[in-house]
This record gives sequence, structure tokens and C-alpha cells, in this order.
Amino acid sequence: PSWPFAPSAPSSGSWCWLTDNSPAHVDVDGGAVGLESAPFNMPEGPFAISYRAYLGISNPAPGDNLSVWVMDPGSGGEWIQVAEHQTPATHSTDWRTHTISDDQLSALGLSGGPGLRLRFVGRDGSPPSVVELGLDDIRVWAQGCSR
Repeated sequence: PSWPFAPSAPSSGSWCWLTDNSPAHVDVDGGAVGLESAPFNMPEGPFAISYRAYLGISNPAPGDNLSVWVMDPGSGGEWIQVAEHQTPATHSTDWRTHTISDDQLSALGLSGGPGLRLRFVGRDGSPPSVVELGLDDIRVWAQGCSR
């Protein structure tokens, strides 16, 4: 549907995660919404994360953002924030590609391995505004030899 704060299509393919894609006021309102992965079955060692994100925010305010968290059982099992994205100063209808490298992840004490999970959290701060969020092409992959 035609709604100025939501993407007109997924970034690739035919499916993506989206707060809603209706021509109505169905966005994140004055709170947070999240998407959490099932555990990944991957070897311990160097890894990276990439994804495409869409942030459609009518009046950017402090606290309007998309944050990315990783829970790595091999590194203590705590959720650790690995990225935060603010909306551009002007409304954009572009999907943006983000990559979190092994160097960035290991600097935060994350080592990868079985049971690793991702969490994406979108927030609408104060004052409330239209906040539409989309995620597509989420990938976690092992990178070569162990550290």
C-alpha cells in the first residue's frame, strides 16, 4: 500500500519484516517493538552480521532508533548492543545495508558459536512520531579460521 513512511517493496526478493505496511497509523507508538532470532547453529570463531534496514520516521526525535543486539552463550550469555541507527535528518525511502565486522564484534567480547542470537529493537521516543521499521536480508556468517 501507498504510505509515505513505509517502503514500497522489500529490499530484495518478496519478503521482509516490517512494523506494518498499511495506509494508516499503524507504526511503533511511544514504545518499542522487537524481532528476535532463534539460536544460530554456527561454529565458534570469527563471524560477521549484515542486514538491510529501513527507517521511516516522520519527525526524528531523540530516542527514535533501531538498535541491534547479540546474545552469545560463549561470551557469558548477556545481550550486548552492537549497533544503533538513527534516522536521517530528512525522511528517506531507502533501504540501507549495514555490516558489523568480526573486529567490531570481538572488540565487544563476542566470540560466535552455537546458540548465538540476534535481536533488533525499534523505538519511538518522545515526542511520539510516525516510526516505521523494516528489516531484510539478515545474515550471520562464520569467517575463516578461528582466532
